Amino acid sequence: LPSQISGSFVDATTGGTDKMVTVVTQEDIDKATDELSGKKADDLRSKLNSSFGSSSIAIEASFREERSEPSPSTKLGDEATGNVVLKATITGTMLAVDRADVDSFLTSVAKKEIGDKKSQKIYKNGAENAKFSQFRESGEAPSVILSAEVITGPAIDETEVKEQAKGLRYGDIQSK
Repeated sequence: LPSQISGSFVDATTGGTDKMVTVVTQEDIDKATDELSGKKADDLRSKLNSSFGSSSIAIEASFREERSEPSPSTKLGDEATGNVVLKATITGTMLAVDRADVDSFLTSVAKKEIGDKKSQKIYKNGAENAKFSQFRESGEAPSVILSAEVITGPAIDETEVKEQAKGLRYGDIQSK
């Protein structure tokens, strides 16, 4: 081919089409995935915790979340004809213990501590303010530490106290 040949258009060209398209790239998917993974599931944790109701005590430290592999609403390399949505499923799990079981457990532990001392009584077993901490998953049986304030003291027979106080003045009762 000769190297001195050139060409130019005198009038505007006609025919053909121009179309600009936006295509979903791997970079777009990676960026959206990073943003999605950065979002905390605090709302999920809160909803899960409240789903137990007042009859259970949630073990907050046992909360775990699993996220599915995110998938875009438009395939990689396809034309994006609007907003592309990245979808993933987040599954939350949390353990809880029935309050009645905690109550029963704490009462039995307190009774064991008192032993056969008839002069002692359990006034509060601590179930109403029980807290769980140091949750660990170890094999099939998770472990947790239960903290509760148990109140025990002398067993007072009200009938006997009333009999002893009959006929005495307030000051005399206090000094006995």
